[in-house]
Amino acid sequence: FTVPVVSSGNSSMLFLMARGASCAAVSTALSDGDLSTPGAMLQHRASLKEDDGRFWKSAARVSGAWPAAWQSGLIYDFNNIRLNLQPAKGIFKDMWDGMQVGYPRVVVAESSMDYLTLSYGNMDLAKRLFFGLFRDAIAVNVPCVHEDGQPNLVCVDGSVGGTPPCWGGPFITALSIYRRSGDKQWLEALYPKMGAYIEFWTTNRSLTGGYSSARCSWEGGADDEPRWGWKQT
Repeated sequence: FTVPVVSSGNSSMLFLMARGASCAAVSTALSDGDLSTPGAMLQHRASLKEDDGRFWKSAARVSGAWPAAWQSGLIYDFNNIRLNLQPAKGIFKDMWDGMQVGYPRVVVAESSMDYLTLSYGNMDLAKRLFFGLFRDAIAVNVPCVHEDGQPNLVCVDGSVGGTPPCWGGPFITALSIYRRSGDKQWLEALYPKMGAYIEFWTTNRSLTGGYSSARCSWEGGADDEPRWGWKQT
């Protein structure tokens, strides 16, 4: 881009970004969006700054004798999670944790850790999105999926997989959020969904003696682990 700037002057440029399966889809998203004019973009940016200010007024901070890098680390973590929150789209009725900007998808393990962290900055939002993780799932085991419901994790036998209760600590997240918020109504709504989730694992992924297992390496969190066999990834 060429931006002409007069001597001793200044200039600015606004960029609008959109995602799509093709260039045509991106163009359509840009033209149909609410931010297709500079004025709308400036207004949206002002709204985002206000939201950012509200977040940091209540967000936890690390202070005192902690090294500066550790204090900054929590800030980076908060911002990384917030930047990866995707708008309601496809099968998701509310915002959702895309985990990665370039390849957004829902994964119980990573989202559980992200929402636990987010709860120390915005408890109400964390409760809402953690509940949505289970509410909007395409199956009780909460498979890893993209926004259109397309599974991201399919084992060699065709099983649509998701991450297990031991990976990412979803029950630890639920317990921590409840203990700090005391929101029984939220817990009562979440309980049957998480109950069905754990029941799936105890019924379909347990070995003799009650030991937990997984159908393939991706599902167990040991991605590409040779003991599963190369075709099990």
